[in-house]
Amino acid sequence: MNEKHLLGLLFVLPLLVGAYFLNEGLFHYDAIVLAQAVEQSFETGSVHPAVNGRYGAVVLTAIVYLPFWLAGKNADVAVRFASVLFYALSIPAAFLFVRKLFGNVRTGVYAALLFASAPVYSSPNTFGKEHGMALFFVFLSFYFLLKGLQDKVPRYLVYSAVVLVASHAVREATLYFLPLYGFLAVCLRSRLSVRDRVLAVVIPYVAGFMVLYFAYFDAVIAKTLFPAQAGTAYLLPRQELRALALLSLRQSTPVLLALAGGFGVVVGVWKKSLPTMFMAAWLLSSFAFFANISTFAARYLDVFVFALCVLAAVALAGIPSKYAWAGHMVVAYLCVSSLWMIVPVLSARSDYNGQVRVGEWIAAHTPDNAVIITQDDAPFVSYYGKRKVLGPPRGELSKSVEFVRLVSALIVNKTPVFLTVSGLFDDPDDINKNLFPRYFDFVSNKTILSEDFHNAEIRQQRYYQIIWKLGVRSNASQTKPVQRLSVPFHSN
Repeated sequence: MNEKHLLGLLFVLPLLVGAYFLNEGLFHYDAIVLAQAVEQSFETGSVHPAVNGRYGAVVLTAIVYLPFWLAGKNADVAVRFASVLFYALSIPAAFLFVRKLFGNVRTGVYAALLFASAPVYSSPNTFGKEHGMALFFVFLSFYFLLKGLQDKVPRYLVYSAVVLVASHAVREATLYFLPLYGFLAVCLRSRLSVRDRVLAVVIPYVAGFMVLYFAYFDAVIAKTLFPAQAGTAYLLPRQELRALALLSLRQSTPVLLALAGGFGVVVGVWKKSLPTMFMAAWLLSSFAFFANISTFAARYLDVFVFALCVLAAVALAGIPSKYAWAGHMVVAYLCVSSLWMIVPVLSARSDYNGQVRVGEWIAAHTPDNAVIITQDDAPFVSYYGKRKVLGPPRGELSKSVEFVRLVSALIVNKTPVFLTVSGLFDDPDDINKNLFPRYFDFVSNKTILSEDFHNAEIRQQRYYQIIWKLGVRSNASQTKPVQRLSVPFHSN
């Protein structure tokens, strides 16, 4: 099979899998915000930011959205399809990178197929996340870097630097790759002098990065360096985060893949292979970085799992050619095993997205002027339910009292107000669970099966969403506190 056909096959296979298991709707806070940013960009004619800016993701998704916009549709399907599309594109890009790094087609094919089937990577790319988009640019950047160095073509180094900057614009976490990228740029053997390669890479990279920095990246970096200003903190030496990361790996990684990856490291050290030791450094550093982020989710480990897949591919590709069929069988088994782990989750969500169903029920059964009290699923209520949302205070009694006054005023002024049970999930000291029943009557309720999107890439986290209509209690200040609200939770 020639390379063009091979690249096409590596693109089509994950595209078909991703399209078949495409989520019924968007299933993450970031994905909803991205869809809203794309739609607002078309409405206003200027590019709007997604979470942490991510203007690159907005622009690329907007290109995919164009035919949907012309047809009068929202960006829901476009965001999900763009996620699957770039997931599929990232697989041949990964092949090009690995094949160029190791000089071995079989290693590249094995690594690409193993990574395509990895649950922590395939799952989030079915519901609108931009991981595939970011890694497509990362892999392409490393491929151009290697091509420029090995073939002594400086323009490919320029392409590499520009594409790496583009990856930052898609997802800021790709800044992690800078040390690895710099190591290859300086240490890999090349007929280009160190001076020439540094100039060819540094000048375009710095120029591109400065454009990002002065456009919006200064604020992103400030949030990264000073985590007190943001909800995410990096490089936290917390054992519970690492324990969660290891648990996620155990639940989503075949044991044989881990063993093959470990054997690949042994082979690389024995042969003193710089590419293999480079991937081992990638493996260890990615776990140290992404497993110590305060907002850890299983999808953060996609970079780690990629390195593991490459190292496993190194071991399996080392099987002598006359026994190559054995390597093919092991790779096929690992791909099927990985998909077997995640297919039940993907299949369930392709048929039923609880967040979408709740939003659609709200749109159909609440007045247009209704206000919905909820927390992290507010974007889903806004996007699918088309209703205004209020977020209750968390852990501050004085603010909760003020919030009760605000809600009471809305109800007195004939604004329908509804409370979701998920609006009480994050309630330190049960302040709101105790306070709300004292001042509000729960006039009616509806129960709908929903699902928590937090850290849900490799498991289902279903719960029963209860939606209450609120009324102001008469003589609330003289009323004794009633029993606090219970919050049912159903996990599958």
